[in-house]
Amino acid sequence: MDFGCMAPVRAFAQAFAAFAIPLTDAQLRAPMGSDKRAHIEAILEDPTVANQWASQHGSAATQQDIDRIYAAFLKAEEQVAMLHCELIPGARETCEALRERGILIGGTTGYPGAIIHRIHPRVTEQGFLFDTSVHAGEVEQGRPAPDMCLLAAKRLNIQDATRCLVVDDTLTGLAAGRTAGMWVAGVAASGNEMGLTEPEWEALPEAERAARLEPIRQRMLDAGAHFVIDSVAKLPGVVGAVEARLGEGMRP
Repeated sequence: MDFGCMAPVRAFAQAFAAFAIPLTDAQLRAPMGSDKRAHIEAILEDPTVANQWASQHGSAATQQDIDRIYAAFLKAEEQVAMLHCELIPGARETCEALRERGILIGGTTGYPGAIIHRIHPRVTEQGFLFDTSVHAGEVEQGRPAPDMCLLAAKRLNIQDATRCLVVDDTLTGLAAGRTAGMWVAGVAASGNEMGLTEPEWEALPEAERAARLEPIRQRMLDAGAHFVIDSVAKLPGVVGAVEARLGEGMRP
């Protein structure tokens, strides 16, 4: 859901703007995939942002400041997230294809439970069904730690991590999958790294799409991805490739 990963970016922008800290899209997206409070902390660790904060507020940001920004983010996200629940094209068909093959689907998210519990029904009614899901508040460490991946596998009663495939559009998510000992597929066009809405993506000439995709693909490969696809619509082909590799005795 949420082509371009727009909802959290807009909520983070509103939260920081409430404290007179305007940020660029790149600054807001850099830690994406992390637990949202940790995401805020990571933004504030950027030297440019740290200087902005100190200049505006007279001192470095404290844990209490982070708590206040996080509260502002949650308030904004309650509204923004519900406006960006539309499935990415091909997601429903991919879900159906995986279920036909008997493959279980687990979701992991940096959103807290209060927000994800509101989003799930919207996703389900569009035809994408999870067998289990894990949010950041349920584990000791969020991404890039492997905790959410491993808990999802445990809930699905999967004992062998090498038979799991992590699909993520963030570099922290890809790192989490590799640390968990799982296969990893990066999503390059429809997610955070590209950061475009579907109409913006569709409007790009083919040559510009290719030019923008190449550095994203490389970043994802450098982060540990075994495969990189444009969107989840291409996922069934990756599943087939993983099954073939497992059949040859290969492991992540």
